[in-house]
Amino acid sequence: MRNNILTIASNVLFVKGHVKNLIIDLQNDCWYHVKFSLADDSEIKNLTKENLDFMLDQGMIFEIPERFKSNLKSFKLEYSSPNHLENVIMDRNANSSYSIEKSIMLLNRLRNKSLQVRWFDNINLTDLRTILCKTESSPCESIDILLPFDYFYQQVLDLKKQFPKISNVVFHSVNKSIDKHDLDRQEVFFTREHITDANNCGQVSPYNFSQNQSHVLKSINYNSCLYRKIGIDTEGNIKNCPSMKSTMGHISISDHLNIEDMESLFWTITKDEVDTCKDCEFRYICTDCRVFTEDSNVLIQNQVNAITTHTLQSGKMKLMMNLLYLKPIKKQKIRYE
Repeated sequence: MRNNILTIASNVLFVKGHVKNLIIDLQNDCWYHVKFSLADDSEIKNLTKENLDFMLDQGMIFEIPERFKSNLKSFKLEYSSPNHLENVIMDRNANSSYSIEKSIMLLNRLRNKSLQVRWFDNINLTDLRTILCKTESSPCESIDILLPFDYFYQQVLDLKKQFPKISNVVFHSVNKSIDKHDLDRQEVFFTREHITDANNCGQVSPYNFSQNQSHVLKSINYNSCLYRKIGIDTEGNIKNCPSMKSTMGHISISDHLNIEDMESLFWTITKDEVDTCKDCEFRYICTDCRVFTEDSNVLIQNQVNAITTHTLQSGKMKLMMNLLYLKPIKKQKIRYE
């Protein structure tokens, strides 16, 4: 049609990587791994025919009358949340003695959005039921449970039917003699991996990617894993993440948490500021924090002076993890075809 122009949907994001690139379609909640050049993602005229045909086919480019061009609005890449806390991890083991009731009461006051409860050894069904009952009428919207596979298996599934806030249940340490395919069901997962402590983290895998609009916008503006997050370790210590060494107090003596003080930690360090992430095209849909890696020369370029001491060594900044320490993460590279 004459006097019509092609335009790229404002909620389509282009993310450049070292080897390949990513197109994220926020409206349709999907992403495309592409190898073609994204020299200038804001101009239709700079797209190759391959790029253009692909994006037209996926509905990311559309045709409008030229006179409407001035009416198009840019998509604001901002993120905000009404919740003081968006994610809390509560760890338990056979020796945990901190008060569940007081913990949940504190989280409810802070309008925590989601809760993950993890057991590393024998589960206490009474404790689990207490957690579920105390959060039933709270601001918490979803609860994930990670626990060892044992004879309580069916009772946990019965609780899932009773408490609709339970979104996912993961059973770990499944014995090799058990056929996992006989157990699989919706929103219940089984793994043979032995998860024995809080340091079983750092998985980078397409299975863990999240391309929904909320997560992507959070990743652009904040650390998508650590932002407005706290962890309560097995001993009741309050941390930004249970894997970290530094604590912000103990749940048994903390009547409130100062959210402003917590914001000075790692909440605002985006993956654009972490050396191992800034050249990765998956950085806005990856769910791992990647703040610390096995490479001691990783440079976190934002707020380093406020949270760590550092020394100059061979012209590079070496972080001295005297405030926060995370055990080496598992490295799992994305396989390119």
